Amino acid sequence: MDRSFFTDLLNDELAMNVDDNWDDAALFGPYENEQALLYQYAECLSARAFLKMCNLPFKIEQRPNAEHMSPSGEVPFLKVGRLVVADYLPIVDLVAKKGVKLSDGLTDVEIGELHAHICLLEEVLKNAEMYISWMHEPTLRVVTKRRYGSVYPWPLSSILPSLKGRQVCNKLRSFGWADRTIEQVSNFRHSLNTPSFIFAAAGARRS
Repeated sequence: MDRSFFTDLLNDELAMNVDDNWDDAALFGPYENEQALLYQYAECLSARAFLKMCNLPFKIEQRPNAEHMSPSGEVPFLKVGRLVVADYLPIVDLVAKKGVKLSDGLTDVEIGELHAHICLLEEVLKNAEMYISWMHEPTLRVVTKRRYGSVYPWPLSSILPSLKGRQVCNKLRSFGWADRTIEQVSNFRHSLNTPSFIFAAAGARRS
């Protein structure tokens, strides 16, 4: 069956349920202080900031098994009524279907360019953070394994980080990241074919 059939089916489902009551909306993620890894914390913080900027009501739910509750295995995920959407960009798409957008003042061309840059940055940044978390041995040993296994009793606290690490390494290998060195990953900015003013502007906003 054509893959586009399932995409259209999902879009139809989103359109049907997007008007669910947002008063009971909840953003689920792992324990941020004890458990969340670098890339998970960044995704959760991004989704939370976006929903606040859109003035949408939601509550934060931190669960030790959040990634296993997620339909895609990714965090965060947003639950609105019967609808569950995981990961940052799908959450943004869901909010857009509700008619809430932060890009109303932009032209269609500017929106397309902005979306392309966001997707590129999202992919590169997340892959870099996953590499550092799971393939940089000192970080893996001192930080990642301890935080990922902190919510589980022994021996799960030892077994599950190893299984997760294998899964992430396979994913990075499929993206062509597994053979990179830590120096290459640390200098990922130079591999981005985007104007430097994007990064300068982002830094100016943070200052």
